[in-house]
Amino acid sequence: MAPECVTVRRNWPGISWTHCALFLALVVCFCSMRSVSATIVRFNTSLGDIDVRLFDTATPNSVTNFLNYAHDDDYDQSFIHRMPNAFDDHGELGTFVVQGGGFKYTASEGLAVVPTDPPVQNEPGISNLKYTLSYAKMGGDPDSADSGFFFNSQDNANNLDAQNGGFTVFGRIVRGFDVLDDIAALTAYDVDRDEGDLFDNVPLLDTMGAFEDILVFVNDVNPLVFPDGDYNFDGVVNLSDYTLWRDTLGSTSQVGADGNGNGVVDAADYGVWSSSLGQSSTSLGDYNRDGLVNLADYSVWRDSMGSVTNLAADGNGNDIVDSGDYTVWKANFGNATVASAGSLASKLAVPEPSSLWLALAALWLLRPHKKRASNEPDTR
Repeated sequence: MAPECVTVRRNWPGISWTHCALFLALVVCFCSMRSVSATIVRFNTSLGDIDVRLFDTATPNSVTNFLNYAHDDDYDQSFIHRMPNAFDDHGELGTFVVQGGGFKYTASEGLAVVPTDPPVQNEPGISNLKYTLSYAKMGGDPDSADSGFFFNSQDNANNLDAQNGGFTVFGRIVRGFDVLDDIAALTAYDVDRDEGDLFDNVPLLDTMGAFEDILVFVNDVNPLVFPDGDYNFDGVVNLSDYTLWRDTLGSTSQVGADGNGNGVVDAADYGVWSSSLGQSSTSLGDYNRDGLVNLADYSVWRDSMGSVTNLAADGNGNDIVDSGDYTVWKANFGNATVASAGSLASKLAVPEPSSLWLALAALWLLRPHKKRASNEPDTR
C-alpha cells in the first residue's frame, strides 16, 4: 500500500515529501510553543502613542537589545532626528523612514547623545514593509546596530532588505498607525545648516520657538502589560481574540495575533491564546494598560466618557464608559497591574480548530510559490 503522503502528492500537485515534513514540523511547533509570548511596547511621542509588537522569537537578540535601552530609560526625551525623502526616476517619493534613538534634547542640558551598549548582531529576514520597526546601523557594517531605530513609513523592501546585509526588522506597529503617518507628514528642516549633515532632515512641529517646543520627542518607551493571547488588547483573553487570530492566520502585516513574536500569525499563536484563555489584567482602572493606575488612565476615561464602542475605560464592565468607571479608577489609583487566571476559563469552551481545517491552512501556507510582484518576503 502506498504511503499516505504519496496519495496527498497525487491529489495536490506540487506537494512533496518535503512539504509533508514541513507540515509535521508546523504541527509540532503548534503543540510545543504555548508558553512563548511576544512583547508589546509603547512609544509615547509628541503626537501620540505608537504601540509595537516586538518579534521576540524571530529576532531575540535585537529585541533584548532594544528592551535594555527602554528599561534603562535611554530613550526618554530622545527625538526624531532624521526623516529623509526617497527618490526614484520619476521624482520624489516622500518620507521613507522616521528615525530616532540616537539623540536627546532638554532645555536645561541641550543636545546629548543616547549612551550606547555594544552593537548587536544583525538578524535580517523580515521585510522592511510600511509600519515595521528596524535598526539603523553604520554603512558597510551589518552588525553595527546599537540604540538607533527607524520606522518604515513606506514599503522599503526593495531598498533595505538586501542593503548592508539587510536591515533587521524586529517589530511592527499594532496601534498608532495614524501617529506615525502624522509624524511622516511633517516638514523636515536642516537645523545644523553649515555645521554638518547630521541634522539635515529633522521634522519640526513649528518653525518658531525653542527646540524643546518644536522637536518631535519620544518621551519614553515602555512595555505594556497585557495577558499573553490578548490579541485585541482589551485586557482579557476571550473568544474575540480567537476570532482575530483566525481572521489573520498567515499574515505578516497584521500581527496583532502574533503571540509568539515570530513575525507571522500561525498555528503556534493559537496555542498561546488557548493556554491563556480567561486571563485578564486584574488591576482595575489601568485603562491604558501601561501597568500603573495613574492620571493617564483618567484621561482615557474622560476622553471616552459615554462611549459604547471604545470600552478601554469600562472598568465596571457594564458596556458603557460612565461615572462608575471613574469610581473604579479612583479606588485603584496608584496600583500596579498584574495578570492572573480569571473565571472565564471555566465558562468558555476552547474552540479547537478541526484537524482538516488546520491541515488545509498549513498546506495553503506551504503551497508552491511562483515569483511574486509583491515585495513581501516569506517570513515563515
